Amino acid sequence: MTQPTSLQDRFYPIRTTLPSCIQLASVGEHNFELKVQFINTLPKFHGLEYGDAYFFIREFEKICLMIKISHLVDDAIRLRFVPSAPKDLTKKWLYSLVASSSHHGIVLSRSS
Repeated sequence: MTQPTSLQDRFYPIRTTLPSCIQLASVGEHNFELKVQFINTLPKFHGLEYGDAYFFIREFEKICLMIKISHLVDDAIRLRFVPSAPKDLTKKWLYSLVASSSHHGIVLSRSS
């Protein structure tokens, strides 16, 4: 026989976070902040139905090249901003990727 669900469990379900498919290199003891104004300037990608993926990538890289964070190489900056660009189903797809997946995951291999 199953236990009845309490009101607290119904209104406050247990939330779990899954590890990201984007594996970032450690920055060691260096601190930095991803500023909201940088995130707001990124192009948004809603999927192939709504836009050109190559145009999005070109714009995304152009914006990321203008952002400089000490102790981070350009690829490290891009990877930190990737989760902010997809919207709608593309964000759902990104979150569905398995962490540490060699064929789906996005890995930063250069040291930062």
